[in-house]
Amino acid sequence: MVKWFNKIVYHMQKMYNYIKSVTWIFKKLKQKISQIRSQKLAKENIKINKLK
Repeated sequence: MVKWFNKIVYHMQKMYNYIKSVTWIFKKLKQKISQIRSQKLAKENIKINKLK
């Protein structure tokens, strides 16, 4: 019974760590994407300002 319980706890911890790392990666990707977007917007704004 105890062995079985420990196994479940172990797997839950592994899942938890996996989910944590995945969410961390997603956060980093989101930051990168928003950075790139803002850079693109800035470049487009510069082009528009030059045309004016």
